[in-house]
Amino acid sequence: KKNVTWSGTPVVADKPYDGTATVPNWCSGVTVLGTVGTETLTVTCTGTPYVGVGVPHVGSYTTTLTLLLASGTGWQGNYNLLSPTAIGVSGNIVKKWIATGTATIADKQYDGNPTTGAITLAPVTGLVGSATITVNVTPVTLYASYVGMYVINIPCTLADGPAGPNQGKATDYAIVDATGVAYITPKILTPVGLNSLNTIASKVYDGTTATGAVTVGKTFTGQVGS
Repeated sequence: KKNVTWSGTPVVADKPYDGTATVPNWCSGVTVLGTVGTETLTVTCTGTPYVGVGVPHVGSYTTTLTLLLASGTGWQGNYNLLSPTAIGVSGNIVKKWIATGTATIADKQYDGNPTTGAITLAPVTGLVGSATITVNVTPVTLYASYVGMYVINIPCTLADGPAGPNQGKATDYAIVDATGVAYITPKILTPVGLNSLNTIASKVYDGTTATGAVTVGKTFTGQVGS
């Protein structure tokens, strides 16, 4: 076998939080030197479990990488990678993305305000194992306050789940905004004077079917701003 060397600084791929201290079997930043002709080789990495205060939660930790040859245009079996093939580096456990899907939003009668009815989030997906997390909804301001349908994004924030063995840490996750459809419905008015009749003024014959002036006998309460 032909001996080859390497240069560069191994960089471990970021790993989304998964509740473990394992290190991804992939790294970059290394170039193999000394191959025959134009042949190329690559390097793969295996790492010892991350070590540091806070493992396995989101943070930066240390590991010892073992560099292994992998075939490129040349076959790795023809070569031997010289030491050092073990090197200490830092790597990152990063936040895992979770989502809540489409929320259910209660209909709201028109009240002149660009706000929604009560929002109920869908179950969270993407949590590790049996972890639980608390999701809080940021109030949504609609782009108008009139009767109609509004397709909206619902900003969400995270807090630690309920105390216990399955408590999820908010700092280990990032959440995608929820979506939903909000409806503002017509406001129901209350009639006053149920026994009052509408009156229609008499008119002189004019050859048309139009009535005389109509006077409404009923009034209503509950108008917005009244």
